Amino acid sequence: MTSVARVLITGSADGLGRAAAVAGDPADIDQTRSVASQVGESGPIDAVIHNAGVYSGPAILPVNVVAPYLLTALLPAPRRLIYLSSGMHRGGRADLGGLDWTGRRSTGTYSTSKLFVTALALAVARLRPGAVSNAVDPGWVPTRSHTRPPPTSASRTACSTPSPSTPERRSELSRGRSCAS
Repeated sequence: MTSVARVLITGSADGLGRAAAVAGDPADIDQTRSVASQVGESGPIDAVIHNAGVYSGPAILPVNVVAPYLLTALLPAPRRLIYLSSGMHRGGRADLGGLDWTGRRSTGTYSTSKLFVTALALAVARLRPGAVSNAVDPGWVPTRSHTRPPPTSASRTACSTPSPSTPERRSELSRGRSCAS
């Protein structure tokens, strides 16, 4: 008997989330917790694709960073976690001071949120040796808010961060060799 992988994909019904979506507003912590509870009760998940994201407004940090963190922390440990990042993470500021994580005020930028979610993917890789954690840049994707491609074509890059299960990989990570470099 062949088993079917169970994959949770967060996001709306457009862009990359068109194939499947989770009911709940990732900008709302209580709804995110409820989604984690409902999904957790239905059995183990093989993979989580943290696809939900917004480009601007006060919901940037709750949707792009807090929701993926909460789902990662609250779901029974999936073997694979994929965080949608962006090449724009290179322009983010690694400064936690003055940020409103609740979404009441616009205090973070898209670039900063993608830097933080990339750091989350790296932290998960380090803290969950049995899991594979990836931060990926899918390139430009048409969504409700971005219907036309950018003036220059976005290059597709990927950052694969396997868990530091080997001495060589732990050594690479300790020297700062990662997708965020």
